[in-house]
Amino acid sequence: MNADIETAARTWLAWALGDLEAARRRPGWPQRPRIVAFHAQQAAEKALKGALVLAGIAVPRTHDLDDLRNRLPNGWRAKSSHRDLASLSVHGVEKEGLHLAWTQAGERPERPVEAESR
Repeated sequence: MNADIETAARTWLAWALGDLEAARRRPGWPQRPRIVAFHAQQAAEKALKGALVLAGIAVPRTHDLDDLRNRLPNGWRAKSSHRDLASLSVHGVEKEGLHLAWTQAGERPERPVEAESR
C-alpha cells in the first residue's frame, strides 16, 4: 500500500475516533442528544471517507452516509451491514438536520436555526 494513502486513511480514522469520543457520555457532564447525534454522524462520515481512501476511491464532498457507503467496493462489511444510514445523515451539518434532531429529542434550540454556526 502506498504510504500516502495509508497516512490519509489513518488521518480520516483518527478524526472519526475523535468525533466518536466527543459523542460518548462523560460522568457529570450534561448530554445533549443533538450534540451526540452530530458527532456520531461525523464519526461515521469520516470512517467511511477513510475506507474510500483505502479503496482508492476519490472522497466526495458530501455528508450523505448512504452515498459514501454505496461508493465502497462490493465485499466491504460496511456496505452490507449498514444498509440505511439516512437517519444518521440528517444529523450532519445541514441546519434542517439539526432542527430535526432538536425536534426528535424534544429539545428547543437556544437560538434560531438560521443563526446556528458550524
